[in-house]
Amino acid sequence: MFTVVSLGDLVADIVFTIEQLPLEHERHQHASSVSVEPGGTGNFLIAGARLGMKMLPLGVLGTDMLGDTLYKILQDEGIATDGIARFAGSTTTPVLVLVDQEGQHVFVGGKQSGANVHFSEFWQATLASADALFLCGFTLLEPQLQAAVLPILQYARQRSIPVVFDPGPFAAQTSFALKQAVLEYVTLLVLTEAEIPLINQGAPDNIDLVAEFRKRGDTLLCIKRGGEGCQIYSGERLFAHAGFQVAARDTTGAGDTFASALIYGWLHKWSLEKVAMFANAMGAAMAQKIGSGRNAPTREEVWNVLGWEL
Repeated sequence: MFTVVSLGDLVADIVFTIEQLPLEHERHQHASSVSVEPGGTGNFLIAGARLGMKMLPLGVLGTDMLGDTLYKILQDEGIATDGIARFAGSTTTPVLVLVDQEGQHVFVGGKQSGANVHFSEFWQATLASADALFLCGFTLLEPQLQAAVLPILQYARQRSIPVVFDPGPFAAQTSFALKQAVLEYVTLLVLTEAEIPLINQGAPDNIDLVAEFRKRGDTLLCIKRGGEGCQIYSGERLFAHAGFQVAARDTTGAGDTFASALIYGWLHKWSLEKVAMFANAMGAAMAQKIGSGRNAPTREEVWNVLGWEL
């Protein structure tokens, strides 16, 4: 069993399944379903646990109702919650997710509040057992975690723990200096084609962070291409998979769960072609479902996309 530690991005998705988007002023709609689910890294954690990995989140949750709900859901999914800090009076990041019948979605995010956390001895002991550390872009914008990010990355390097970074659309809001510092510790960079310029936003004209990342020689770059699959670059070598043709209902959480499958195959030392195929299968399985969190694919659903026998 591989152990994967995640840092931050513990948010509460409040998912409304509605008739159609965009919304119109004074036009009221009926929600066919409403649920509260672990969003963001919660998707990653649940998908990884269902694949059989030991998932250990480090981060913060509020002591509010949303925090209580997420905390219990993660525990019910077999995810250890000891590394989640909860301070009296703190609040959980809420994300309103509107999903229509065509699979279109809109996210409206709120803010969390609470005391700042640091790289504690308990977090250090938790990270010491990891086979990989996962970091997403939203974490770099969490005020409570900002003092802990670089010390955690430095410790991961000392312990030779590979770091997987998915900057996401929040890369545009992150300072260039912080993005540059973080990438120095990253082994596997996962992003979409549209996010490449976001990584370089704020950079001097002569600096391309993604190009510099690839030149290091000890790194992997994975480009997610939605329904067209993904590409993995190792140096100048390209390993690609065209993806799976499925009836997509909702792509919420597809990128998060894709990352868990990517790490699963990579840690198993599969060929990069097989890793790409497996990650695409996870994304395809997720896209066939509506919602996030507990709607993450089961092992059986991923294997069905692949046509494998359990």
